[in-house]
Amino acid sequence: MRYKQPIVCILAALPLTLVVPSMALANGIWTTMGPMPTARIALSGATANGIVYAIGGYSPSPFAVSQANEAYDPATNSWSSEAPVPTGRYALASASANGIVYAIGGNPGGYLTNVVEAYDPNTNSWSTKAAMPTSRQNHAAAEVNGIIYAIGGDDCCAGFIASNIVEAYDPSSNSWSTKAPMPTARKALEAVAVNGVIYAIGGSDLSGNDTTAVEAYDPATDTWSAKTSMPVALEHSAAAVANGIVYVVGGYSSGSLVSTTYAYDPTTNAWTVDTPMPNARYALAAATVDAVVYAFGGGDTTGNALATNEAFTGLPTTKDQCEDGGWKTFAIFKNQGDCVSFVATHRKR
Repeated sequence: MRYKQPIVCILAALPLTLVVPSMALANGIWTTMGPMPTARIALSGATANGIVYAIGGYSPSPFAVSQANEAYDPATNSWSSEAPVPTGRYALASASANGIVYAIGGNPGGYLTNVVEAYDPNTNSWSTKAAMPTSRQNHAAAEVNGIIYAIGGDDCCAGFIASNIVEAYDPSSNSWSTKAPMPTARKALEAVAVNGVIYAIGGSDLSGNDTTAVEAYDPATDTWSAKTSMPVALEHSAAAVANGIVYVVGGYSSGSLVSTTYAYDPTTNAWTVDTPMPNARYALAAATVDAVVYAFGGGDTTGNALATNEAFTGLPTTKDQCEDGGWKTFAIFKNQGDCVSFVATHRKR
């Protein structure tokens, strides 16, 4: 059962099956890392200065909206509790720009908000910024050239249906502007940026159905274009970028919880299926540090909040990634030469 309500979100315990595509290709490696201090569903995540921040979310039993702001240091595989976000909320979006983490919109518990709060890791403090023009939840955010783009989500002013709204926040002027709308209105989608282009992936459409839609936004021209659709329709998943590849993990597909890892290569506009996560989850968050994707939090098949934190390292895609012992992460490579040969044969750009 998916959380779609704008008021209070408590998931019933339903028997759900795992979807394991027959086309799965085991490439990358998943590793279980230190768990979050606070188990949460529908949280958001962002990276700043090599640290992952897990913000907001909710716990289901009893239902409680979280103000948690917890920081994960991959170097020590440890978490710390930082200054709590002033406005606790779930189904929010987060992104970082110039070392500052922004928590945008979401549901504080009973209504949608347009509040924007900024976290400065250097001072461990929050400040309130200009509100987003449209109150939303289940939206996505991505940063390009210091500008943060808030995309799609539930639009409170249109009856809590999927929206195609795109609004851009400029931290330097603390102001918002409206951009070209997304072609396919969606909520519970993911958005990531690669080489200055934002990819809006999956979600739930105006009919309430999961979608395979992938659309790319170019901030330089304020235009959208359609890309190769996902292998399956997904919502409430998480996405992050490592070595120029977009990884989409977990979520729901046609009502079933999935553990699958989907990989999208913008240079070839093609999808592959990678090694599945050890634990199927929905409404989780993901962020990248040093080409490693960390997937944390979310809910399990019975709707319980999870503190799970799992790290994904994808196989190298360029020869440079084989240098300095990077190939040693993978048991399949006996030496750097094997790694270079693999890239030349299987991952040629």
